[in-house]
Amino acid sequence: MLRRLRTWAFLGSSVLIACGRPARPPNVLLIVIDTLRADRVGWYGDGRRLTPFLDSLAAQGTVFSHAYAQGSWTAPSVASLLTSRYPSQHQVSAFHSVLADEEVTLAEVLGQNGWVNGGFTANVVLDGRLGYRQGFDSWVVVEGDVPARASFLPDARIKPRARHVREQVRVWLDTVQRERPATPIFLYVQYMEPHTPYGPPRELVDRLLARHADAGRARAVLDALYTLPNLHRWNRPDPEFLTSIEDLYDAEVSDLDTELARLFADLERSGFLANAIVVVTADHGEEFMDHGRMQHGTSLYEEIIHVPLLVRAPGDTRRRDVADTVQLIDVAPTVLRLAGVPPPSSFEGRALLPPAGGQAIAYSEQTADPSEVLGVKSQRHERAVVAGTQKVVLAVGGGVETYDLASDPLEQHADGLPAPDRTRLESAMAESWRRAQRHPSPHRRLRLDAPMKDRLRALGYVQ
Repeated sequence: MLRRLRTWAFLGSSVLIACGRPARPPNVLLIVIDTLRADRVGWYGDGRRLTPFLDSLAAQGTVFSHAYAQGSWTAPSVASLLTSRYPSQHQVSAFHSVLADEEVTLAEVLGQNGWVNGGFTANVVLDGRLGYRQGFDSWVVVEGDVPARASFLPDARIKPRARHVREQVRVWLDTVQRERPATPIFLYVQYMEPHTPYGPPRELVDRLLARHADAGRARAVLDALYTLPNLHRWNRPDPEFLTSIEDLYDAEVSDLDTELARLFADLERSGFLANAIVVVTADHGEEFMDHGRMQHGTSLYEEIIHVPLLVRAPGDTRRRDVADTVQLIDVAPTVLRLAGVPPPSSFEGRALLPPAGGQAIAYSEQTADPSEVLGVKSQRHERAVVAGTQKVVLAVGGGVETYDLASDPLEQHADGLPAPDRTRLESAMAESWRRAQRHPSPHRRLRLDAPMKDRLRALGYVQ
């Protein structure tokens, strides 16, 4: 891998001389908000007013309204984000999958070209031993307030909060800027607030409960969420219980937005943002019985794979909206173009800025079922392709669902496209699948130790 990196890094140097890298290489900030549905972000028109700070960022950046994740849960999606490759290629398909050394990550490319790289994640699934730290000078899996421990109920206290992440980022950044003041910095930050188990500040919950006609009843239902008799209702909640779950989710989104404002204030004071590429996105969304299930990891419906995406380049002063269909594998090539660095040949995505235009598609897939760790098979879909407002989904067992997202954005009618469009999208899916089979990395797995299993259990991943 290192030999391959050196080869294209050397070739890239001549390109940079020709096209001219910016005189001062920009810092890079890549923020991933775990489990954030696109429809909860104000810059897409959401009326809940949960994200005023994120909305203010959009006033000076490019908003991509049709961005799609390549996977339906964290590990494969983040691996695709960092490598600009499809899950079938990087082979990350389970909690104990290892991102192979043969993969080339965005951090490795930037590091080879002079950046110092720091990664901070609140999600234990992204353990550095699983390969995610490739190219990072520092990779930190942030811990919460209490030690991990085995528990039958998911424990909201164990989930690291955004303040824990911000504290770690501030300490690392202060050190790097003091010791290497002229070096550009790549900062990767992943938050867990919208992911279960929920534990938002009570004042935010009270504010959201006030929108209910009977706030007292809403509070009583919400307080019962984490009691043992109601544990089974998380998987098949009645409407009242579901409303309370969504209230908690919304409160977590709102809390994170406030914390992001504090992070950006820190970065502004440090000078980091004076010349920086900023990307904000999510690894996947969340299902709240939209299609009869809860959480994520088993389907490829819009509430799961349609993710928010904002890119702010140095010097941006106004908002631009791009309606092209784009993918998370496009993020790394976009960052490199803005940074003046050529991408490696292994990258499958395309640079999004300046907007390329033209018809593009997004391809998502599930190469395995993450619930295999639980000993239960529940995968619903295998592959999906989105082209503009048209979508085709291949179900487990071979069934095909087609949707016209313009007239049916909630995907309620699974036979929504005329035969010619269905045939065209099925051909595009077959071609995307063939492309995703090219140059696969070795499939490696790490044996999960007891402490990691305890943390996964405390977050509700493992029983």
